[in-house]
Amino acid sequence: NQLRPNINSSNNTESLAALLTQNRSTQSLGSPPITAQQIEEALRNAPLNTTLPNIPVSEIRVKSSNTVPDVSAYLRDVDRISSLGLGDPTTIGNTFVATLNGNTVELHTLISQLTVYEQELLNTPTPPSAVAHHRALISMLRFTRERLTEAEQAAGSDPVKTVLAFRSLQEGLVQHLQNIQNLRNEVARLGGGA
Repeated sequence: NQLRPNINSSNNTESLAALLTQNRSTQSLGSPPITAQQIEEALRNAPLNTTLPNIPVSEIRVKSSNTVPDVSAYLRDVDRISSLGLGDPTTIGNTFVATLNGNTVELHTLISQLTVYEQELLNTPTPPSAVAHHRALISMLRFTRERLTEAEQAAGSDPVKTVLAFRSLQEGLVQHLQNIQNLRNEVARLGGGA
């Protein structure tokens, strides 16, 4: 399976190779060799998908009541679901390394867990005052699952796409997690500090 540099390829590794080799065949390459710095720079400048998907209100179960006990129960339910350990940075880091080494078993397991987690959240009764938080939480979860699915699909055939999927995930988490925490803090305040 030979690398075919092609700037228009849907395979990001082939596109990167074309960019770095100025679209010359890999057989015709000589000096100077491509440096690690050139590859790092190309990856650093590649566009990332950090946009969270929109979660319509119609996808979640909004309760009609919005009492302090409702909000407190909601937070307990979300915390129980969140305690599954899916957001553990060590787990995601180990999964990243395994995926780059061609082993997608851990990644597939994590994606399956995220699917279950998302379904549990979609089925969680949500008081009206927690809707923004709930939508943001599900959106972040779906974003994470989508980036991990991209990495899984590219593993073995397009290592650049795999790296970009993980970088998009990393950057997206940095961009959006604080907003989710702020929304949760507001819901907790409405729930009597739960």
